[in-house]
Amino acid sequence: MIKKYLLAATGLTLLSTSLIASAEIDTTLYAGIEEYRWQEYDPQTGAQLMEVTGPRLRVGLNLAPRLQSRIFAFDYDVSMYEGTMDYSSQLTDPGTGASLPFSDKIAYMGADTHLDGLYTGFGERIEPVLTLGYEGWRRSLDSRFISTSVGTITAPGYAEDWSMFYAKLGARGKLGHFSWTAGFKLPFAVTDSADYLQATTHPTGLVSEYISGDYMFARTWKVGVSYEDTRFGQSDTTNSVLGPNSVLQPKADEGVFMLSLAKAF
Repeated sequence: MIKKYLLAATGLTLLSTSLIASAEIDTTLYAGIEEYRWQEYDPQTGAQLMEVTGPRLRVGLNLAPRLQSRIFAFDYDVSMYEGTMDYSSQLTDPGTGASLPFSDKIAYMGADTHLDGLYTGFGERIEPVLTLGYEGWRRSLDSRFISTSVGTITAPGYAEDWSMFYAKLGARGKLGHFSWTAGFKLPFAVTDSADYLQATTHPTGLVSEYISGDYMFARTWKVGVSYEDTRFGQSDTTNSVLGPNSVLQPKADEGVFMLSLAKAF
């Protein structure tokens, strides 16, 4: 599935390349470590159903052409990430009907690409920015055995493939060696495909927030910190191996806190 994610990245890369073919490009490579959190909630009670927490590693490339325009600029960014994190949920005891705590490790792999357009007519201190992007990722959990009141049963593993297009509206600013970015994010065209259920749902993207700051040192190096929240509303029910209109993707909240180091060339 990672090939599908990279196809979208390639499409945006070709678009940006055609726009900047005649321009000099500022190139930046970066790497970061992320503290990741994903939570899902029961549609009826609002209680937490599942949580994923832990570190992920990300590497990326940013391309920023030096345009002649004094009022418009843009840059293109592509990154990939992966990590194995803690997974916690509940299972139903087949004998008593009680909830049993369940914990394991879950693997993530994904890619994110976006194109930023900036209005620079106000100067470097504040630049409104519009972002269009695509992100796709796979998360997979291995099967394992657990003890219940009726003996040992198998907790089946699964793989889910998520993809979304998203838009951001915000602003960038610069003061000396420090720069910042903040704004709002809206996912749209969201898809979640679960192989173990043979089902595909379309959660609703909700408005969320992002913020970041970078400090430049030694002329070509930057250290950065960022936080991005992405929220999804409950999907409609859909068909699966369990039957017609049998499954849905519940409300979910994703938070990513990252520390990064970047080198400009």
